[in-house]
Amino acid sequence: MKHRPIKTLKIIYWVITGVFIYWMYDPTISSALRYDYAVDFFTKRLGFPKYFLVYTGVTKILGLIALLIPGFPKIKEWVYAGFTYDLVAAIYSLIAIGMPIASLWPQTLALVLLTGSYLCFHKIQNSLLTIKTISDGDNSNKSAGKNA
Repeated sequence: MKHRPIKTLKIIYWVITGVFIYWMYDPTISSALRYDYAVDFFTKRLGFPKYFLVYTGVTKILGLIALLIPGFPKIKEWVYAGFTYDLVAAIYSLIAIGMPIASLWPQTLALVLLTGSYLCFHKIQNSLLTIKTISDGDNSNKSAGKNA
């Protein structure tokens, strides 16, 4: 199946994106609201400053909200880039402190979900662009016929 109908793509996109948002919700809220366990892990185990935890939590909340709002493709590109950076940095940081590779599955799963969401997002955008281009082409042909 080379080309999926856009409706199917949108359903797949929203399912994957919804699971990603659900998966990221708890760590995002625990960071933004400075839950004790998040502060301890972030500052004592990872060695990051406490203020950075709140910053990452708040920016991730904004990113999750941006993914929920239809439209705004350029903003979503930045959100996907930001989450990619965050998750790759999380995986790297955990490896750097000696966490076993097997314990990295939550971040890896989040990265896989993010990638799936991003790929679907781009397929939808490309499909919409193709539909718009075809529609504009049809309109210009009809206009040209009227003027002839």
